[in-house]
Amino acid sequence: MRDMILIVDHQHEFSRMIARKLRAERFYCRVVPGDMTPEQLRAQEASGIVLAGGVQGQAPTAAQVEACAGVVALELPVLAMGDASLALLCALGGRVGDAFVQGQALTIRYADIPVFDGLGAGERWLAQAREVDLPAEVTPIAQCDAGTVAFGHSHRPVYGVQFQVEQNDPDGMAILSNFAQRICRCTPWWSTEAFIERSKAEIAAQAEGGRALCAVSGGVDSTVCALLAHLALGERMQALVLDNGLLREGEAQATFDMLSNLDVDTARMDVTAQTFEALRGLTDLDAKRRAVVGVMHRAMDAFAGALDEASILLQGTNYSDITIGHVPETAGGRLRTVLPLRELFKDEVRRVAEQLGLPAEVARRQPFPAAGLAMRIAGETTPERVRMLRAADAVFAAEIREAGQERRLTRFYPTLVSGAPFGWTGEVIVLHAAHASDSRMVPARLPYDLTERVAGRIVREVPGVSRVLYDLTPGGVRAEGA
Repeated sequence: MRDMILIVDHQHEFSRMIARKLRAERFYCRVVPGDMTPEQLRAQEASGIVLAGGVQGQAPTAAQVEACAGVVALELPVLAMGDASLALLCALGGRVGDAFVQGQALTIRYADIPVFDGLGAGERWLAQAREVDLPAEVTPIAQCDAGTVAFGHSHRPVYGVQFQVEQNDPDGMAILSNFAQRICRCTPWWSTEAFIERSKAEIAAQAEGGRALCAVSGGVDSTVCALLAHLALGERMQALVLDNGLLREGEAQATFDMLSNLDVDTARMDVTAQTFEALRGLTDLDAKRRAVVGVMHRAMDAFAGALDEASILLQGTNYSDITIGHVPETAGGRLRTVLPLRELFKDEVRRVAEQLGLPAEVARRQPFPAAGLAMRIAGETTPERVRMLRAADAVFAAEIREAGQERRLTRFYPTLVSGAPFGWTGEVIVLHAAHASDSRMVPARLPYDLTERVAGRIVREVPGVSRVLYDLTPGGVRAEGA
């Protein structure tokens, strides 16, 4: 049995939130797909399972009930939250009735049991709750005046709560912590330091005495990967800065200098000509991404072929990339791909960067698409259009920092579109900025004098740009800044 909680993902937003809250309390947890079989779950050797559902109050399907029955049969502690609790109830032999709460804040009274240790009666927002017909050996453990909102097995550590954790939620955090520590007997050992030591050991084991190659873009993920491998392998770690002509201003040279100053063996390869040749005539974003990534992979394969005793390729894919489907394709060739950051959220990667002593400008660097500035240009990507976008990006970033807005914003970047469809001459720069709120991206209301200053500078300093716009569309900023 491993000192770990599995979070079975039946609703992405809440799975992420539960994982973040458990890790904040230093409990190690891992999010796994909702379609994992009981046999696959058992193979994880976890100490307990959290079933993370939504809060729509939807009656479970037969397949969901069957899946929950398989989880219960594992005889591990189970905490089902949100809609997953309804599937759990049916798997235990109960029945789900009509909704008795829809969008109300009600006072919840918790039973005096270990999973609710430290909780008294408290007000809680319930998006929806249904009447429940509890079978034998299942009892109410939390109620409001309108009905039962949580239930538990009388002699097994199996619990269902019809609500979910919220952004600022001391009671929800207490329930998760009690479940992990008092029910599953987990110890709070997870930390940035523990992750670093585990990663170094994993990289060393995967290398099997050979060398590692890591392509570094200048972003925090790939930089952290390279430094972890350097700590694990020393001179057997080779970093490669691939300059494809689509990086931000001065980024390739700055990345090479930073890694060299950290004593990481670093090479630099310029594939700008090959990249723009591959992009010629392409306007579809996915086609552009494939073209750029293809050039980079061919360059890495060629470099790896000349690297004596190379055995593994490191990629900075983090957990956020995996859960939203932004997993970069692995390079071909003879190297095995290792993803040291696959279990970390972006903010956790930044904490590792700080712990490793990376400069603040690297640890806090804005996310950047794998295919670079090509993904922020509507239409064909040409050297001239990249030049304009890169210059506008430098102006926007400098003014954001000067105004003290950098830490307040989760994302900020410009995109470039042609003014022709609107009857305008030249190119148009569209500014995007947002902050995160309840796992969503909300457009930021930047100070008017800031946007006015940015627009004025870009039009004056970037030849070819005729207009600057600011995007306030809800959801207009992409999750990873692409």
